[in-house]
Amino acid sequence: MREEFREHFRRSKEEIDKILANCIFIFDTNVLLRLFRYKQRTADEIVEILEKLRPRIWLPFQVGLEYNKNRHEKLRENDKICRSINEAIIKCSDELKKMSAISNDLGLHPLAEIEADLSHLIDELTKVQARVQEAMEDHSSEEYFEKLHERIGAVFSGAVGADFSEPELATIFATGATRYEKQIGPGYADAKAKRSSGAGDREVYGDLIIWNEMIEFAKRAQRPVIFVTEDTKEDWWLRKGGKTIGPRPELRREFFEQTGQEIHFYQIKRFVEYSKEKISGEVSQETVDDVARQRPAFRDWAEVFNVLRHVLPENAGTAPHQGMDGSANRLLYKHLLRKKGQLVWDKMIIEKKLQEFMDDKTASDLEEEENVEFLFENSDRIREINREIAAVDEKILPLRRVVEGQ
Repeated sequence: MREEFREHFRRSKEEIDKILANCIFIFDTNVLLRLFRYKQRTADEIVEILEKLRPRIWLPFQVGLEYNKNRHEKLRENDKICRSINEAIIKCSDELKKMSAISNDLGLHPLAEIEADLSHLIDELTKVQARVQEAMEDHSSEEYFEKLHERIGAVFSGAVGADFSEPELATIFATGATRYEKQIGPGYADAKAKRSSGAGDREVYGDLIIWNEMIEFAKRAQRPVIFVTEDTKEDWWLRKGGKTIGPRPELRREFFEQTGQEIHFYQIKRFVEYSKEKISGEVSQETVDDVARQRPAFRDWAEVFNVLRHVLPENAGTAPHQGMDGSANRLLYKHLLRKKGQLVWDKMIIEKKLQEFMDDKTASDLEEEENVEFLFENSDRIREINREIAAVDEKILPLRRVVEGQ
């Protein structure tokens, strides 16, 4: 049975090792663009891994196209983030200085000796802000990004696929429309969002183009493939109970039927860990930690704004917070909003996990004791968060009107 339905069985370590022994590593666009997000040491070490793997790496033409189209945006994003951090440090330092001045008149707390700590914190923030400012002025991120771009170009020299012809692309687009209607991946998960933003067929069906390129490559090379991607959407990955199991079974079957070869997916974290174990023991733990950093699960900024939309209370109270001046009121108000924002964020993550869990289950599955326990546990946590949000709202409401009027 395992042979007939291999795509429905989790691969053993031995099976994955067999793929790794002879595979070609193929990289997604997001993996290349993420190199511009990492610390310099991390990016350098990953490029060094690619250089050592050079006979065994390959890049779909569509990936190269998307990478070169979007890499310039990374420079603008990096500069914007640095400026925002610099401004945030300055604002935080200024706010603390105001609070420190207030404490000179009123005192901070009768039982807490924190004046010295506050002064030390202000000094440290001033030093950090100076280092950030110096880095922005003395080190050109544009120059660094250009050198990194040149290294990426060199490592994939001679290892990029040929583009499909116009008739071949037209066939992929037509096939893609049918596949996406039936929710057959890859690429259907964000197709509507791309189309609504004005994207053309090449962008809407970009993932499907990459998929077809990998199939055609494996046919020619007769080698198994490890696809390294940071895409976590359900049109690539199979998820059960909130956990990622592996490549979607229908994609595994399609790839094997068309090529006679196996395909497996790695996220960049697992690829770096594998490289540290098997390719280069010189990969630092700092690099492993850098690529493993947790990132928001939201797919786009619209979802982030949806979080923020729920943070501010709809109806504000009118009573001022007695015994505090404007600066203290604003500081407390911002703290409460941040706390509520985190609670709303946590709630949305749990709700998203529950939705994915429900999507993967039949009615009979939901009657199993393990699944019932999972549902009750997470539902209880949502109710608990709702109570915490209500408690924070009670503190926010009396502050909002007075703060907005100051």
